[in-house]
Amino acid sequence: MAGPRARGSGTVDALLDACASVVREHGGTQMSLLVMEDNPRGIRAYERNGFVLTGEREVAPDGRVELVMSRSLV
Repeated sequence: MAGPRARGSGTVDALLDACASVVREHGGTQMSLLVMEDNPRGIRAYERNGFVLTGEREVAPDGRVELVMSRSLV
């Protein structure tokens, strides 16, 4: 983990843009990801990058709940 020093540096935005470029290059039209429900900072970062909560949830192996988020690339 990059830790507090990387916060606010735009790294997450750049990584998500790079991922979106790769997905588009391979014909993809949507990206999805999982985020822990107790991670409001992560949820906000993904929302800032166009992801929306789908309403789906998954239980991680450690029992914590992960929320599914999705972003259209079209």
